[in-house]
Amino acid sequence: MIQVQVLNKEEVKKFLEDKNKEINEKVQQSIYKSAEFLRTEVKESIAGRRQLPTTVDTGRFLNSIDIETSEDNALVFTDVDYAKHLEWGTSKMNARPHFRNTAFINQKKVNDIFKEDIKSL
Repeated sequence: MIQVQVLNKEEVKKFLEDKNKEINEKVQQSIYKSAEFLRTEVKESIAGRRQLPTTVDTGRFLNSIDIETSEDNALVFTDVDYAKHLEWGTSKMNARPHFRNTAFINQKKVNDIFKEDIKSL
């Protein structure tokens, strides 16, 4: 028979609680960093510095790109009403999928942001 006894149980419990808090803070930081990175990349795409042609006329669409973060996710978005027509196209205009292309092309970079932040724990 083997018997295991945990000494300083309260210290171990406190250490694990602190480590969990640190992990959660790193995840929050990674979510925000990823969202900021994607926001910048979407804006670069709209400005014509990526694969798609520029979508800047007045700059309203370009300047409307924003982010919202919560506890476990982030949203890169625009509140410009015509953005859906630009992203998906219309019967008279080809799609310019700035958001979709940016998300697809940068999947690895977003993963790398999380890996780098978590590795530092």
